[in-house]
Amino acid sequence: QQYVARARTLATRHRLNADITQQIDDKQTSINRIRYLVAQRNLENWNNLLQDPGALNVESLTRAYSDYMRMRLNFPDDERIFTANAVYADAFFQLGKKHFKLKDMDTSKRLIAMGLKINPQDMKLNDLDDRWKRRQQGNESFFDIFY
Repeated sequence: QQYVARARTLATRHRLNADITQQIDDKQTSINRIRYLVAQRNLENWNNLLQDPGALNVESLTRAYSDYMRMRLNFPDDERIFTANAVYADAFFQLGKKHFKLKDMDTSKRLIAMGLKINPQDMKLNDLDDRWKRRQQGNESFFDIFY
């Protein structure tokens, strides 16, 4: 990418011919395609892993979140984003709930917040977030105790 950017600068500065400019554009297209394929592969790998609740831990879920958000930022209209949405939200719910039960409130809140960034309408995550808030405020209901 750095070489392509430098070549583009030189081509513009020295007004190089259209053939060279086209070669630079072709290289940029190839780089963009490779980035897309890598992002797709990462998303699919995480999709498969996140469907196994036993494989979840904070570190792997944080890496999965980074890959998901990168894909969402760079390729917002890709259908895989929408497909992965429920899988990712559920993974954050599962691990957030686990840490909630362990009373690891900081980790639980961080996981809930990341999950809600992925899917703000997820009912289970919103419910867990409400329970988290009630616990922090000391306003847990009788049913929250058995959650």
